Amino acid sequence: MEDGFARLCDKYESKLRVLHSVDGPIKDISVKELCKSCGISQATFYRYFESRNLFYVWYQLLCGTIAIDEIGRSFNWHDGLRYHLRLLSRERKHLQLIAMRESDFDVSFMERRRAEIMRETLAMHGVEITPLLDVQMKSYLHVEEWLVPEWIRSGMSLDADSFATQIESIVPRELHDIFDRPLSPPGGASPR
Repeated sequence: MEDGFARLCDKYESKLRVLHSVDGPIKDISVKELCKSCGISQATFYRYFESRNLFYVWYQLLCGTIAIDEIGRSFNWHDGLRYHLRLLSRERKHLQLIAMRESDFDVSFMERRRAEIMRETLAMHGVEITPLLDVQMKSYLHVEEWLVPEWIRSGMSLDADSFATQIESIVPRELHDIFDRPLSPPGGASPR
């Protein structure tokens, strides 16, 4: 599978089949209905996804691992954001149906996860997290984790490249400067 999806995600094709079985607002579909629609048992569903909540975000997490988490590591801001949003765009229809459900779990989970990754990246750069840098990071992540689901809910009305430019424009300068210098070139993945 291209982009390392299969390498990074056990049962990628099977999980994608579950995602593709979503044909209406996810809040109206039970796990039992999802399983029936894609021909798997509920036990298999829970082997693929630890919880119903993690089903909602697994594709976003996978895209994040490949692209956005690599900002400051192997991508600069623009390339990492652009690549991430392009990957999400591939599943536009299904992500839009899932994003129709409002959930504090999604936002808080994704925000905490991204904060951990950013802290690791700052450590890799040898940067001490000052109180100001911590506030900048938390503020940026809060906005990022609000903007991306809104973009998905809008049907991704703005193309991924333009939206990446908009998101990059709100990154606080100090944070931007640190993460805009990748530690190494992308490892075989292309932001194109």
